[in-house]
Amino acid sequence: MAKQAHGFDNTVVVAKETTFAQAPTTGFKWIGIVESFEPEENNNLDSRLSVGVRAPFMLRAGVKEVDGSVSFALQNARMIALALGKVSTTGDGSNGYTHTITPVGSGEQLPSFTIQNHNLLHNFTRNYVGGKVDSLTLTASAEEAVTAEAEILFSHVEDSGITPATVQAELDNYFMFYEGSVKINSVQVANVREFELEINNNLERRFVLNGTNKPARIEEGNLEITASLTLDFTDTTQWDSFKNGDNLVVELMLQDVQNANHSIKVTLMGGMYDTNSLPVNAEEHQEQELEALFTGIEVVAKDGNATLI
Repeated sequence: MAKQAHGFDNTVVVAKETTFAQAPTTGFKWIGIVESFEPEENNNLDSRLSVGVRAPFMLRAGVKEVDGSVSFALQNARMIALALGKVSTTGDGSNGYTHTITPVGSGEQLPSFTIQNHNLLHNFTRNYVGGKVDSLTLTASAEEAVTAEAEILFSHVEDSGITPATVQAELDNYFMFYEGSVKINSVQVANVREFELEINNNLERRFVLNGTNKPARIEEGNLEITASLTLDFTDTTQWDSFKNGDNLVVELMLQDVQNANHSIKVTLMGGMYDTNSLPVNAEEHQEQELEALFTGIEVVAKDGNATLI
């Protein structure tokens, strides 16, 4: 009897590409503790109606679109680096490596990458190539593990002649909510219930007349950096900051309590609060919800990886 594959029959790993949409054969790395990988292919069929025929007369394949989302418990800053694009690494194996991650700027491109999904049960391997991170959302919420989700645009899928990559799992702790702390304008804020960061690259597929329905390029759009904060309403500090139109520098620090050389610090610069909500409910504690926009971001990650991407 045929056996149905399960999630635990699969592996999902990532490798940076040297050339856009050309899958590497080496260099695949651990994303994190992957909870789901959800790819979707769309042929965008073109349907032609004709005089004298009630049903569609003919169908043709249109532009090929391949999208995917990957959700994972946060262990490393690998997907953050792919979402922002520039990494500078210092340090050594004894004291850990420090990766400083910043966004690509004008005249620069995001790195492209391949995500490989191997199904061990059916010996079925797919390379999703030419990937770029369209958006990445990082969520640190009270009582929960810190998680992230990346929405990805790919060039196409390959499923033949692929040797599955062997990747050793990274055993760094995934971060928990109690390992997180938030500073706003250098002041520790003790009442944050949830912090959500969204990096949006506003990618666009570009199709040309070149004999294929795959995108020739995936181009970067304007970078948008947004943070949402939910706070127990214990004081009016952030209410006043919103009202006064204060400039903001917000820092999220994730520090592994068991390893001093394992941390991720996100610093958001040039910000202002965009929205402020302070609802009241008869059966619940009062919470304040704010959304802020920023002009800059820097992420500093410490771990044992000599090469992040």
